[in-house]
Amino acid sequence: MMVYDDMENFEKIKVYDSGVDFKSTESIHEALVQYRIGDMFSPKVNQTEALTLGAQEFISAIKEDRMPLTSGKDGLAVVRLLEAADISLADMGKIVELDGITNT
Repeated sequence: MMVYDDMENFEKIKVYDSGVDFKSTESIHEALVQYRIGDMFSPKVNQTEALTLGAQEFISAIKEDRMPLTSGKDGLAVVRLLEAADISLADMGKIVELDGITNT
């Protein structure tokens, strides 16, 4: 299990050694299940903010006269996806179609 907490100052990512052990060979619906949570590991994460990295990439693209890694179309696709997620959450998980969002 992995937990990400952007508000955390030092341990933003925590990886737990967790899982499920089946204690019998019966069918999955009748099996005895034992949950386990073991040690936690927190890898070091670069503390640079995503917005800073995005701005640096944009400036580099201008200086190097090249297309940026992400475009305005990519930004629009992200906003549409977030809006669809918001609509879905407000309607108890209703599926929301995302027409026109492509990877090009």
